[in-house]
Amino acid sequence: MKSLIIFLLFFVFMVQSSYGQPTLPWAFTNTGINHTVIIPTSANPSINGIPLTNGDYVGVFYDSSGALVCAGYVLWTGTSNTAVSAFGDDPTTSGRKDGLGNFEIFKWKIWRHADGAIYDATATYSPPDGFIISDTSRFVVNGVSKLSSLKGTICIDGDMSESLYGVIATKQNSNSGFGSAIDVSKIVMYANARDSVLYVSIQGKLDVTNSNAIGVWLNLRGSGTPVGKAAGMPLGILNPGGSYIGGGNNPSNVNFAADFEVDYLFAFNPGGGTSAVSFDAAKQIGTAALEYQGSCNQTGQYSTNGNASGSVFQKYNIAFAFNNSGGANKGLELRIPFRSVGVDGQDSVEVFAFVVSGDAFFSDVTVPGNTPAFSTPDNPMTNLGYNPNFNTLNGAPYHSAPPAQLPVQLGSFSGHVTSGNIVRLFWTTISEINNYGFEVQKSQEAAANFQTILNSFIPGHGTTNEPQQYSYIDQTATSGRWYYRLKQIDLDGTEHFSEPIIVVSPTSVKEREMPTAYGLDQNYPNPFNPTTTIEFALPKESHVKLEVYNVLGQRVATLVNEVRPVGYYAERFNASGLASGFYIYRISAGDFVKVRKLVLMK
Repeated sequence: MKSLIIFLLFFVFMVQSSYGQPTLPWAFTNTGINHTVIIPTSANPSINGIPLTNGDYVGVFYDSSGALVCAGYVLWTGTSNTAVSAFGDDPTTSGRKDGLGNFEIFKWKIWRHADGAIYDATATYSPPDGFIISDTSRFVVNGVSKLSSLKGTICIDGDMSESLYGVIATKQNSNSGFGSAIDVSKIVMYANARDSVLYVSIQGKLDVTNSNAIGVWLNLRGSGTPVGKAAGMPLGILNPGGSYIGGGNNPSNVNFAADFEVDYLFAFNPGGGTSAVSFDAAKQIGTAALEYQGSCNQTGQYSTNGNASGSVFQKYNIAFAFNNSGGANKGLELRIPFRSVGVDGQDSVEVFAFVVSGDAFFSDVTVPGNTPAFSTPDNPMTNLGYNPNFNTLNGAPYHSAPPAQLPVQLGSFSGHVTSGNIVRLFWTTISEINNYGFEVQKSQEAAANFQTILNSFIPGHGTTNEPQQYSYIDQTATSGRWYYRLKQIDLDGTEHFSEPIIVVSPTSVKEREMPTAYGLDQNYPNPFNPTTTIEFALPKESHVKLEVYNVLGQRVATLVNEVRPVGYYAERFNASGLASGFYIYRISAGDFVKVRKLVLMK
C-alpha cells in the first residue's frame, strides 16, 4: 500500500508539473509522519505584495546540515482553502534525515510558475480552532497549524531590488581601473533572523572577455562568532587554480591584507566567456582552506555550491546567482544560512567588495573606500597592484560599517474571545534585539484608525536569541469584528507594526454571560514553557476533574477535583518539573468527558 501511495503522489506530481513550463523543481519523501498546515484564502500568499495566482506552488522545507530540503508542497489556486502535509523525519531510516525533526521550525518557499522563480517566504500563524495543536510554527507529529499570512521575501536571481534589502556601502568615486566593462558599485544586505538566513548582494558586472573577478570579503561580528584573520595579516591561500585568493598560484602574490578581520573570501569570475560565472570561496577560520564551490549562468539562474566538499562550506548550503546585465540592482546575490558561518540573529556583518585580476592584481575599484591617486607624470597607473595592505592605505575604511540589526522577529500572533467582553491575545518572538516592549492596538477597520489600548504596554526582553511568549487581556472589546495589531518599540524609540489579526466578539449578551454547553479549550500558549492556561466551560453545577497525563498514561498533575457552579474557568498549569514532550489533559464534568494534547517545549 505504501508503494502505491508513493506512486500516486509521483503521478500527481508529474501531472501537475505539466501545468506549464518551467517544471516545479521540488521533491519530497512521504515518510508517513506528518503535520498538517492549513493555508486559507485569507492568508493571501503573495510576492512583493502581489497575490499568488493559479499554478503557483507553496512548499515547506526542513534544514539538513544547512541545506533546505522539501518536506511537502501544494498547488495554490487562490479560490479555495488548501493544506500542505509537512512530512517528518523517519527514525527508522538511520544515517540520514528525510523530513522535519520534532519541534523544528517550518521554512517556506514559493515557486512562481510564470517564470520558475523561487522565493524564500516568511509565515505567521493563527490557531486552527478545534485541532489538537494550535498556534505553532514548529513540526509536531499529527499536529495542525494554520497560516495567517505567507509572504515571498527574497528570490536569488541576481536582482536585488526587493525592498527588504538595506544598503550598507556604496562606491565613493568614479574609478574604473580595469575599464568600464567590470565594476562594483553597491553592497546591500538582509538578515532574516526568523529563518536564520543572511542575504548579501553586490551590484556590479563582469567583463566577459577575460577572467578578472569581483572579490568579496566577510567578517561576522558578535559574541561567540568565529575568529578569522586579523586586520593587516596576509589573506591569500596558495592553491592551484584558486583565482586571486591563491595569488594565481604565485606565492609572491598572496600577501594582500584587509583593514578589518576577515573570516571568508569569495571570488566570482566569468572565465573569459559569456555562459558562466565561477565561484571560489576560502575561509580564514581555524585551518585556512580554499575550494571551488560551483558555477551559475550570467542571467540570474539560481544555483547552489554543489561542488563543495566541506572544507569551506557544506555542499548545497550556499545559494547564489549572477545577473550580468549591468543594470541597476543587478549583479551578485548570495544566500548564506547563519549556521554555515557561525552566527545568530544578534550578530552583524562587515563586507568589502572590489575588482581584482585572476592573479591578485588589485584595481582601484572598491566598495566602500576611496583609493588614493598614485599617478605621476612618469607613472599614470592608479590601480593598487599586487599585495595592497588596506590596513595602511589612505581612503579607509575599506569595509562596511556593521549594519543595523533586526529588532524583533515575530513568531506568531493570535487571539480569541473567552467570556464576557474578554479577548485574550497571545504572541511569540523568535528573537529580539533592543526590544523595549509592545503596545496593543485595535480598530474596527482592517487597515486604518488603529488606536493604542490604554495601559496595554508589555515590556520586551531587550536582546535575546531565545523564543519568548507574551499575552494580553483586552476587557474593553464590544460586540462585533475587531482588528488587533502590535506596536513594537525599540530602545531608541523606533516603532514597528505587526500584521493585524481578526477577533470576532459574540453579539449575544446571554451567550457571553452564561455558557450553554460544556467545553474544553485548547491550552494557550501551545507549545509552552513552563506555564500554560487551560480554559473550560460549565453550563450547570458539576463535579469537575481536570487532570494531566504523560504519554504512558501516568497522571502527572491534578488541576481541579471539586464541585463548581456554572461559568467559565481558567486554570494555570506549571510544568517546570516535567520533561519536554507530549502530554494529555482530560476533563470530566457530569456526563462530559474530553481530552486534548499539549506540548511542553523547554
